[in-house]
Amino acid sequence: MKKALLIMAFLMVCGVAQAQCDAKNIDVEIDPIYGSVKITTQYTINEQPVDVGGVPCDNCSQTSGRYDESQGTLEEILLLNESNRNEHCDNLMKRRLSNEQREQIAKDKMEQKKLKNEVLKKEFEKTINTSIEKTEVIEIYKGMEIKIDADKKVTITGKLSVDSK
Repeated sequence: MKKALLIMAFLMVCGVAQAQCDAKNIDVEIDPIYGSVKITTQYTINEQPVDVGGVPCDNCSQTSGRYDESQGTLEEILLLNESNRNEHCDNLMKRRLSNEQREQIAKDKMEQKKLKNEVLKKEFEKTINTSIEKTEVIEIYKGMEIKIDADKKVTITGKLSVDSK
């Protein structure tokens, strides 16, 4: 008896922890011009409505599948709709996992950036009250050396080379 209760308790815990996707057809329309069938489906994960990307929301837009006679008989179209709903549920559950992973990656990146910024700040704080003195700048232009000093004095040395083309 105890063993049966333990098994039941274990199954109940496992059942609660498992994500459940529900794909419920909520509307059917027949196109009067083309004769195609439009089936509107509402997806929920763990009783929470989700949008097409698997993001929980209220008043989500539902997804629609359109089927016509070229896709088979009525039975085949019903099976195709069931298959499409199963496949979309699978994809929603995968997306939900990838969304959670993406959120965790974003949090990790923010934490890394915070640590990096702390290190950079410490390194840049070492440069406070330091200075660099520069009295001249030298440029080479067409084989000539141009020297400009802090007093706006310009000195040009070298020979100007001109191509004869």
